[in-house]
Amino acid sequence: MTQLLAKLSNDKIQIKEGTLYPILDRLVDEGYISDQKVLVDKRLTRVYYHIESKGEEYLETIYNINNIMLWEGNLNG
Repeated sequence: MTQLLAKLSNDKIQIKEGTLYPILDRLVDEGYISDQKVLVDKRLTRVYYHIESKGEEYLETIYNINNIMLWEGNLNG
């Protein structure tokens, strides 16, 4: 996930893996995403994350706020 974020941002955003998992845990606790742990080997568990409707609403709110800030920045800049 950290590699994909770096790639999509042209390496402008780089997050260490140790930083990402507490954020994901908090999002699960808040009900924005859910996780599913799948045992893929005797000692390897993969975690798959799914955005919930509450998370989609929150993401839309953040997206709208970001657009307003960009629009206001264009007016003032």
